[in-house]
This record gives sequence, structure tokens and C-alpha cells, in this order.
Amino acid sequence: MTKLPTVLAGLALGALLGPASAQDDIPVSTVKYAKYDMATQTCTVLPGDPGVGPGDGGPVILYDNSTTNNYYTTGGGTIKAFHFMDWGTFTTALGLGAEITEFRMGYVTSIAAPTPVTFRIRFYQGATGGGVMGTIIADYSITGLPNSASGTAEGWIIDVALSTSLMIADGAIGWSYNSDTGGSTTGTGPLLIGPPNGPGAGAAHGPPATGMGSYDRYRETTDTYAATIVGTTVMLSLPMRLKGYDPGAPWQNYGVKNGVTLNGTGSAESGSVDNVITITNNPAGKSVILVAGLSQADFFSPVIGLHFYAHPWIIQLAPLGTDLHGGMVVLPAPLDAALGPGTQIFLQAFGQDLANQYTKWSEGLQLMIQ
Repeated sequence: MTKLPTVLAGLALGALLGPASAQDDIPVSTVKYAKYDMATQTCTVLPGDPGVGPGDGGPVILYDNSTTNNYYTTGGGTIKAFHFMDWGTFTTALGLGAEITEFRMGYVTSIAAPTPVTFRIRFYQGATGGGVMGTIIADYSITGLPNSASGTAEGWIIDVALSTSLMIADGAIGWSYNSDTGGSTTGTGPLLIGPPNGPGAGAAHGPPATGMGSYDRYRETTDTYAATIVGTTVMLSLPMRLKGYDPGAPWQNYGVKNGVTLNGTGSAESGSVDNVITITNNPAGKSVILVAGLSQADFFSPVIGLHFYAHPWIIQLAPLGTDLHGGMVVLPAPLDAALGPGTQIFLQAFGQDLANQYTKWSEGLQLMIQ
């Protein structure tokens, strides 16, 4: 029998190195966004960045090396014959690795339709650069990507939803770009990233790449190492953002909030008393409701105008007044010692608007007992 009511009662209380030549660092001013579905190999153009927060009913950002610097590279056209590989350090809450369901890539093309734009994206485990590729763990051909509408350089950031999740272990990882796009060899290449960069990427690369980053080149036909290209004026780092599930993270948000922020901190261990749940409502001073359940949900109820991320509810704490200035309420969350590791609890908060109606909602918050 679950101890959830007891828990919530407590709440109320030496390689070949070469500098990048000038032609490698090409400015770009236009960047567009799209979503790519690997299962159907279809691409949907979006009106803007879909956001950097959690979404899609659960996956969260686990690694982020995707801040563009308004440049791209084709390596003087070598992007067609070589894999350009970047690397970094992947870390999860308990070092158990993670299940990746989506990655973000970025490129620039001046190739117009109907010539297809295709990239080959690889992932590596144990990649540390300077000719150390590690082991290839995934190899994707992303076909039917957007062209340039103008025939001049246009950037694209694509969120690729995987048809089958990819497991990535903690530690050194790598990712690479190789263009199989038709047309000019200098017509398409990856965007350049940073600063800032993800852990272990960009300026964190070892000498002589410190400061402006680097990437490796591997020949596509043989996978043999060719060179490490070192940045001189622009950060040489290649786009990658990973979203998925970290099985060891004690507190994870999911979904999309509307006026209410819900966060949890603490060890989340059985019997622990260091856990805190924080709810912030906009507007400030209004009441909030905290609910919890044993399953994750993702549905909108048009009848009452609320989005639900935890359902059915096991318990409800309401109403809880928020601070008049910051709109915040902080709740201690001691966990019952009888809750075994791996137990999951799903929380959500709803908040009042200026008319005292409950029209606001938070993201979901998944608590995993450690």
C-alpha cells in the first residue's frame, strides 16, 4: 500500500592539427526552425523556436550545445567527404545514462528546391577528440530537410524526434555531421555554436583548442582520422541538444506551464527531510492548489480550460496562499521511510487569476524516490 498520503501530509508542513581558414567561418543572418519525425521521415516548418524547456509529454533537456553564434562552416566543401565530429561530457543524476528521444541539429544551406538536403548524423560513446572517435552507437540519415527559399545562405535548427530511443551512457560522447546534400560542395554545412557551450565542448576542449574550440574530421568512406580543426576567431563547435529521460534524476519537470512554476529540490531519498517544493503563481498573492497522483498525464480539458499532467489524483492540498510580492509558497516535503527507491510520484499545481478563478497551471513534476 502506498505511503503517498503520509508523504503529502508532510508537505503542508597529438594529432594532425590545422587552424580553420577564413572561408570556414561564414556569417549567416537568417535562422528558421522545424520539427523532423524519424518514424515518418517528414519535416514540419515551425513559426519560431518551439522553446528550450521541457515538453512533448515528458522528455527534458539532458545536454545542450545549441546556442548559435551566427556562423557556419562547410570546411571549404569537405563536409561532403568527411564527418565533422564534436565532443563533450554527458552527465546524469546517478550516472546511469539516459534514454534519448530527441536531438537538435543545425545547419545552413543555399541549395534551393528541388535538390534534396540530407545530413548524416552520428553519435559516439567514448569520444574525446584529437583522433579519438570512440565507438559509433547510432548513425542516422536525415532526409528531406528544408532547402533555402531564397537561394542564399539560410540557417535551420531542426528538432529530430527519434522513432526508437537511443541509450547514452555517462561520460565522453561525440556527435558528427556529414552532408549528403546535392549541388555545390560549399552550399551546405553545420551551424557553429557558442559560447556558451555544453559541458566538455567548445572552449573546454584540450590544448591547443582551448579558447575557440575545435572539431575532428573523419573520412566518410573509411572512418579514418584526418585532422583536428582549431578555431581562431569563431568558436568551432557543432550543434547538439539531447532530450530524453534520466532514470536517476529525483526531480524532473515535464509538459508546458501556464502562469504557475512548480519545482522540487532535495535528495529525494527514502526517509529524507531535506526536500522542498516551491510553487510560484502569476499573479502574486493568489491561492494555488497542489495535487499528486501515481501516473503521468498529458491532456487538456476544454470544459474547464485546464491542462492536466498528473491524473488521477491521489491527494489534493488546497488552498495554499502565495506571497503578496513574489507569488511564492515554499513547502517542506519529508518523505516516508517506507517509500522504496524507484517509487514515482507525479505532482502539479493550479493557480488563481486576478478574478480568483483557477485558470493557471504548472508543468508536471515527477518525483523519483532514490
